[in-house]
Amino acid sequence: MFNKKDFFVTLKIRKKNKLKLFYNLSLIMTYLIIGAIYILLVLFFTYLSYFRDIGILKGFLYNLFFTPIIGGIIVLLSYKTDSPIHIVTVYRCSRCHFEFTQNEEFCPFCEKDGEKIRLKRKSMEVI
Repeated sequence: MFNKKDFFVTLKIRKKNKLKLFYNLSLIMTYLIIGAIYILLVLFFTYLSYFRDIGILKGFLYNLFFTPIIGGIIVLLSYKTDSPIHIVTVYRCSRCHFEFTQNEEFCPFCEKDGEKIRLKRKSMEVI
């Protein structure tokens, strides 16, 4: 038989479950937002460590494991480098091992000896 009292008790239980579900979803969203802010701060201070003596890898690890606030303080207290790292493209001969900064197809020294050796492209970091 249909009981009016049981019906209202069932409605109250459903409302409580909906409130619990809403609370759990809002809690999950809060954690996701906090996590996104954490990751953005880690990346920001890691970018700043590129221009410092500490370097990118150490800056990233400090920010990730010691929280971005403490890692950011460590990064900001490290010395600034005079200039950032530049990448220079060098072309190298496999026979005479001479390096050129200009893009040439064959090694001019080996070409004088009568051999056409193609230059291999190689990138170097210059501080």
